[in-house]
Amino acid sequence: MVLDPFGGSGVTAIKALVLRRRVIHCDINPMANFICSQIAVSPVGIDAFRAAFDEISISCKDDINQAYFYRTKKLKV
Repeated sequence: MVLDPFGGSGVTAIKALVLRRRVIHCDINPMANFICSQIAVSPVGIDAFRAAFDEISISCKDDINQAYFYRTKKLKV
C-alpha cells in the first residue's frame, strides 16, 4: 500500500499502479486530484501500452523522419 498525502499531479500514484501496488493519493489542491484521477483511472497495462506505442511508432516513422530531416536541413541553410 502506498500513501502519498501530498500527491500533486500523481506521479507517485501512477508509479505505484505500474508496480501493481494499491495507492491512496490525496492533495489539498482540487485540480491536482482531478488530474491524478483522470490519469490513473485504472492500472496501467505496460504490455498493451508498449504494443500500442510500437504500432504507432512504426506507422509514423517515415513522417517523423521526413519532418526531422526537413527541419534540420532548414536550420542549416
